[in-house]
Amino acid sequence: MNFLLIGKPNVGKSSIYNILTSGSKNIVHKDEGTTRDWHKGKIKNFNNLIIYDTPGIIEDNKKINKVQFYKLYKIIDKFIYVIDYKT
Repeated sequence: MNFLLIGKPNVGKSSIYNILTSGSKNIVHKDEGTTRDWHKGKIKNFNNLIIYDTPGIIEDNKKINKVQFYKLYKIIDKFIYVIDYKT
């Protein structure tokens, strides 16, 4: 099963990704835009569960890579929309 972390920049997607994959592959920083690449990893202790991390969707500037997103969209089973509870 494939999961996709999606949401606006700097809401904690990479932190969740790092926790679920038992890694620190993605850089976590308070400044927006730290994650610039898409990442894929196996969820720890579940080899058949794959999670993808995205740089975030910036609607105003349309910075999302649409080609990459649509290719990935076809294989995703569940979307995990991450929000910042403060906003």
